[in-house]
Amino acid sequence: MKNRKVLLLSLMLIISALLTFIPSARVKAATPIAVLVNGRPLVLDVAPLIEEGRTLVPVRAIAESLGASVGWDAQARRVEITLSEDTLVLIIDDTIAYVNGVPNQLDAPARIVEGRTLVPARFISESLHAEVGWDGASRTVSIITYVDVAPYSATLAQLEAAVLQELNLRRAKLSRAALIPVEELAQMARSHAAELAQTGSFTHVSPRFGDATARAVTRGLTVHFEYLALGLPDAAAITEALLRSEQGGRLLAEDAHFLGLGLYKRAEAGSADIYVVAELTEGTGFMRGSRQRRLDEPSFTLAGYALAGAPITIYQLNEQGEYLSRQSFTLNVDGAGRFSFQSSLPQQGRYAAVVGQDIVILIF
Repeated sequence: MKNRKVLLLSLMLIISALLTFIPSARVKAATPIAVLVNGRPLVLDVAPLIEEGRTLVPVRAIAESLGASVGWDAQARRVEITLSEDTLVLIIDDTIAYVNGVPNQLDAPARIVEGRTLVPARFISESLHAEVGWDGASRTVSIITYVDVAPYSATLAQLEAAVLQELNLRRAKLSRAALIPVEELAQMARSHAAELAQTGSFTHVSPRFGDATARAVTRGLTVHFEYLALGLPDAAAITEALLRSEQGGRLLAEDAHFLGLGLYKRAEAGSADIYVVAELTEGTGFMRGSRQRRLDEPSFTLAGYALAGAPITIYQLNEQGEYLSRQSFTLNVDGAGRFSFQSSLPQQGRYAAVVGQDIVILIF
């Protein structure tokens, strides 16, 4: 009898321990994985899943959002993704994928789920020249699909420098400080100039990447004005065209400080036209990266561009967004105007970091 009681008690303890590890049906399910392409939610007919630390997403949705086409060989269980001169080949359940014929080891292979082929988001995106970020707090995959213009000529680079010099000569006559060239803004400008030249269009809105604001956000930049011009390869003429464009006078304004210039020439033989894009950011400085950041620890780093001696102010906010306290620091910038500011938040809460006209929200 005593042994039966001991056995019964032991069974009850075991069952109790097991129940401790069985998740309750009432426990809230994990937040679904979201996929953003250039800041826009990707519509998926099958939910993404995480395998071996890699996020798998439906192949057709992600490939087509990057401008690629998809082919499927059902007999070989083989998917082929093509974008311009790049071809990716993945075989279901195989950890070897091919990029332009070169084998690559995958942490997680392609899978078939609910009749749909799921592929690793990071591998596909980066193989097609996009950038990928992961926010664990919100379970969000962010894909940036811009492709920077790599092969642009030394002649155009010299012309960009000449246009900037011409603009700064005009500013000097008005006792304005010289515009600071920002390479990240220039890459954004060159990318758009290349797209205009290749499509023969003349618009601020890219069919793939959106307007200037959307393109800046995906690059973690702040742009206040974008200017377009089309003309002959002459610095003075291009400068005049930019100044005559809508809001062109802002290029000579006192609070205009940071500029990216992008020039691109049409490939057709005999064409002399140069497509010109200028990205202007006003204020004493701006920060690069997301405009809202969730921190797992109090320390943080903010980087960007600023004028020498420009301040950064950290505001502590209440639930209504009103500031409770603030603290200002002087930024140290290098010869190119870049800064990297490191600090720590005093306690958990919501904060706003302000540089010039730019604001980044920090949540700890």
